[in-house]
Amino acid sequence: MCNIGLVKSKTPRTWFTIVAAVCLLNAPGSSAVEDVKDSGRPFKDTFIISAHRAGGRVHAPDNSMPNILYAIQHQLTAVEVDLRLTRDGDLVLWHDASLPRKYVEPGATGRIAVRSLSSDQIRDIRYSAMVGDKLWDDVKVVFADELVRATNGKINLHIHPKDVLAKRIIEFICRHKIQEKCMVMQNDVDYLKEIASAEPDVCLEFTDNTLGRRQIDGGWQWYPTEKQHELYRQLMKELKTARIDAFCTKGLTKEKVAICHEYGIMVRTSAAHMQPGHKPDRYLEMGVDYALTDDPILMKESVTRLRPDGALSRPGQTFLELVRGKKCAR
Repeated sequence: MCNIGLVKSKTPRTWFTIVAAVCLLNAPGSSAVEDVKDSGRPFKDTFIISAHRAGGRVHAPDNSMPNILYAIQHQLTAVEVDLRLTRDGDLVLWHDASLPRKYVEPGATGRIAVRSLSSDQIRDIRYSAMVGDKLWDDVKVVFADELVRATNGKINLHIHPKDVLAKRIIEFICRHKIQEKCMVMQNDVDYLKEIASAEPDVCLEFTDNTLGRRQIDGGWQWYPTEKQHELYRQLMKELKTARIDAFCTKGLTKEKVAICHEYGIMVRTSAAHMQPGHKPDRYLEMGVDYALTDDPILMKESVTRLRPDGALSRPGQTFLELVRGKKCAR
C-alpha cells in the first residue's frame, strides 16, 4: 500500500518519481525494511524470559508444580510446558514420550508410553527426583487443567505440544479462555497455521534447529554464510505470510537475528544453549528477543545488567501485549 500523503514535492515530475519510489518500497516481496514498518510488532525493549520445562532445571523436577510456583514467585514472563495426551484424552505435563514403568508398576523395569496410561494411573503416580543436591519426594504429574488453575493471571504459558493434534490444543486454549496468555511452539508451519486460523490472538513460534545446516555422513555441516542468510530470508518470508510471530534455532549470529527482525519475526535461542550455568550475555548482545532458559534467575540478572531499565516484563503482561503490542478485546 502506498502512503503518498507523507510525500511532498514542488514539481509534478519529482512528485511522480518520489511516489513511484515509495510504492516500490511498499510492494510485497520488495525491501525487507518496509516489512519491519508493516509488521505490527516494532521490536520493543522488553525481554521475555520463559522457564524451560515449567521453571528451569535448577530448582525442582521438570514440569512439576514446585517448578511452576518457583517461576511465578520470581515473576518470570512464562513457563514452558510439554503437553502429552493420556489414553483417555487428558493433557498432562511430561517431556518424554514415555516414563519409567516402575512409576505405575512397583519393581518393574523399562519404560512405558504416557499415551498408553489412563488419567487415573497417571494421577496416582508419585516419584522422586534429584535436582542439584536436593532430593524431591512425592512428586506428582501435573494435569494441564491444574496448570491453568495455578497460573491464570500470574504467568503466561509457553506451550509445546508433543504428539498432540492442533485441534486438541485449540480446544484446551478456548475452554480456558487463555488465548492472549499463551504462545504455542511447534516445528510444523501448517500446525501453527491451523491454530492461527482458529484463534488469531494466540502467539506462535516456529522452531527449526537445523536451519542453515545439512546432514553429511551422519553429521551436521553448516552451509557457507551467504547460503545460510539466503535460507533465513526464505523462511522469514514464509513465517511472516503465515502470521507466525517468533522463531527459534541453533547457531544464531547477530546477522541472522537482524535478518529475522527485518521481517518482523522475534528470535530466541535454543534451550540447549540455556542450560544451568550458561552465559546469556552473548545472546543478548546478538539482539535476541527472548530466552527459553534452564536458569531463569541467571537470565534475569544478565538482562538487568545489559538491557535498559524496564527491560523485563511486568507481572500481568500477556504474550499478546508483549509480542504484538496489543491487548485482547475479550
